[in-house]
Order: sequence, then C-alpha cells, then structure tokens
Amino acid sequence: MKKILPIALLSAFTAAAFLLARQQRIDETRESLLVALRVVQQHEKQLDRAASKVLPLTPEEERAIGVEFDSRLTAGAGGPDRPQDEGLLREIGRPLARTSLVTRFPDAYEFRVLHGRPGNNAFAVPGGFVYVLPGLLDRFRTAPAALAFVLGHEIGHVELGHCSDGIRTREWFRKAGLSYVGDAAGLLRVLAQLHFSEVQEIEADEFAVKLLKAARQDPAAALQAMDLLELPQDAGARRDPADAAWEGLSDYWRTHPRGWERRSRLQRLVGRRPR
Repeated sequence: MKKILPIALLSAFTAAAFLLARQQRIDETRESLLVALRVVQQHEKQLDRAASKVLPLTPEEERAIGVEFDSRLTAGAGGPDRPQDEGLLREIGRPLARTSLVTRFPDAYEFRVLHGRPGNNAFAVPGGFVYVLPGLLDRFRTAPAALAFVLGHEIGHVELGHCSDGIRTREWFRKAGLSYVGDAAGLLRVLAQLHFSEVQEIEADEFAVKLLKAARQDPAAALQAMDLLELPQDAGARRDPADAAWEGLSDYWRTHPRGWERRSRLQRLVGRRPR
C-alpha cells in the first residue's frame, strides 16, 4: 500500500498538469482566434467611418428616418394599452440620455414598448428611438438597474453611429431619387436587415457602462443584466481545442459576442473578478 500511494499521487499530479495545460491551450486558441476576428471587424468599422464622410447623414436627417421607422413600428405593434410600461422605461432611460456623454441626440430619446410582438429583446433605430419587447421587460421589471444597462447599450448604438452606419447608403439612394424601401413593408424589411458587428456590440456595452457611471449608477448592473439574459460565464471552458477553434470562427457571424466574452469584458470594466 505504501508503495502504491506515491505512484497514485504522481499519476494524479500528472493528470492534473495535463488537464491544466490542455485548458490553457483551449483558452489560448480561442482568444487568439478572437483577436484575429476583431482585427477584421475593426477594418469593417473603418470602412463604415469612411462611408460616413462620403455619404454624410446629418442628425436632422437621421432623426427624420427614425420618426418614419417609429410611426411604422408603433402602428403595427398592437397589444394591450399599458402606458405604465413606457413610463417605467422613460424613468430609467431619460437620466442616461441627459448625461454629458449623449451628444448626438441629447435629452431627445424616445423609449417604447412594442406590445403584441413576441421576443426577449431590445433594439434601437436611427434618430434616438429605443424599443423593448414585452418578454424582456417582464424579465427585467424587478431589476431596474440592469434594465438601465440594456437601455444604455441601445443608446450607445445610436450615439456611436452604429444605427446611422447601417442606414446611410439606403438614405443616400433615397436622396438621389432612387426608391429603396417602397411601401411600409419595404421599410420594415430594411429595418430587419440592420444589424451590428460584434465590435459594435462590444462598443455599445462599454458605452453603457460609461453611461451608468456618468449617471451615478452602479456599473455592476451590467453583470446583473448578463445573469438575467442567462449569458454563460465561459461557454467553451470544457471544450476540445477543435471545438474552441470552431467557436472562434463561428463567433464572427453572430449578432452578439459570445456570452463568455461579453461577460469577461464587462467584468474587467466594472472591476469584478470572474466568479
């Protein structure tokens, strides 16, 4: 028995060392792929910024586009009349929109609940209009600080020019006299085609944390929002290197960053260690 014990301990130590080294390779593979993908997306962002100089869109033009979108969206929303829901959004969102960080549409944001539409999501359109679907509102109703982060994230998409980047070319065609939406259905199709890169999603997260700080609110609410959205802390921690590599590649085509990446960045921003 005494001879077997050292051998068993050595075997256990060797196995533990192997697992740690293997996990490190997985993490390094995943992180290195993400760095490369982020570089590609940064170049895309630079192209968007170049387009903003070639095809300029003034705040007034962007607001007019937003008003048109808003009229279409709210007209078709339906559902119960619950003005207290939009009152809650205004109560939470307007202090954020009044901070010095909001310069494109200062104190001009409109917050809507699209009753009658399914889903657990929030989104913004050009011009300073932010929408929350009932499913997400119900999930966040008892967590106003976390809801503030969600609204701040959507404000970020507008203030950072992400929304106008997505619509600029289409608006240029309109100004040139070329139809790009046609009827109301066409307008909604354009809206459905608008999406943000993962770099833009990360930027919006960072902007939201800054907004919370500027409004003298707890930035750790961002992590509470991740919990309510049920985003994992590390979705790939136990995967093989090949799986981690595929996760990194597939990451590029997702609308939002992987949950583990998003949470990790937010933890660094708010000064919290991973649990």
